[in-house]
Amino acid sequence: MGEISEFFEVYMKNKKKALLFLGCTVMWMMCSASAAALRGEGAIAEIASERSEPKNDEGVVFYELSDELHTKTAILESLGAVHYYSFKALRGQRVLLAIPAMREGSVFWDVEYLEEGQWKALQSASKIFSGDGTHNELKVRVMHKKDLALAVQPYSVIMGSLPVLVKYELEDQHGVNRIPMGYTSPPFLMTQGYTYAFLEAHFTDSKGHPLKGASGVFELDLKESRIPKIVEQVTSNEAGRISKMISFGPCHGGRESGEIKHYYGAGVWRSYYYVGSYTFRSQTFDPALAGAVSSKIRTFGHICKHRKVGR
Repeated sequence: MGEISEFFEVYMKNKKKALLFLGCTVMWMMCSASAAALRGEGAIAEIASERSEPKNDEGVVFYELSDELHTKTAILESLGAVHYYSFKALRGQRVLLAIPAMREGSVFWDVEYLEEGQWKALQSASKIFSGDGTHNELKVRVMHKKDLALAVQPYSVIMGSLPVLVKYELEDQHGVNRIPMGYTSPPFLMTQGYTYAFLEAHFTDSKGHPLKGASGVFELDLKESRIPKIVEQVTSNEAGRISKMISFGPCHGGRESGEIKHYYGAGVWRSYYYVGSYTFRSQTFDPALAGAVSSKIRTFGHICKHRKVGR
């Protein structure tokens, strides 16, 4: 009993200090709990914020396409994945939607476009939309076919302004000594060169605005020169232009031209050449908008050499 009385007496003497200590302890515990709760709420808010943004690994992705022609390649990583694309025709220009793989046979994905509030399946490899009035914004979605096993492979979509090939030229090699018209067979070779030439092309949309992203294929056939066919795929820049040097090897031997007097200098000359051909075509163009531009074959003169044969 004496020990208990002694403890009680000490407690009563330090009562104020004990209560103060107890109060601080309780306050510290309450503050710690509140901080933990706030940290928890912050973490939940952060996760919620992340989930509000579409992510590739969640299967839903949105692409808002800029004012050009786009070739998009992506992967549907699950059977439930959906990729959405939107493109706005700012000038009321015609709009192209194309799936190149559909030309080659069946595919493992479905492509649908929104029309009058309903999703409609794309039935062919390409479709052209007017781009005016209520049709100035095209919305498209791509989904994995539900009746097929998951195929984690890339797909490609071409979408944007319909390209119009305004013109193209294959310019002579700089500084080339052209064989004059009438001395070759055929009598006129549109472009001539020894080891290179310059390709120039111009694309617009259907309203005449320069078009970026338009794709074309150039082919140069030099089989007489015993050189493999040259194939170049090119894409237009922001100005709608394509400029590319087309290189090839020199030729040897060649057909003989008629005698050319005083053309390359004093005396009589003979040229040696092979005849080739070239074409350039838009990969995604509407023939109705092509105008005078076509993929008709043009002649190319592959010059081997010029030789003086008389005075």
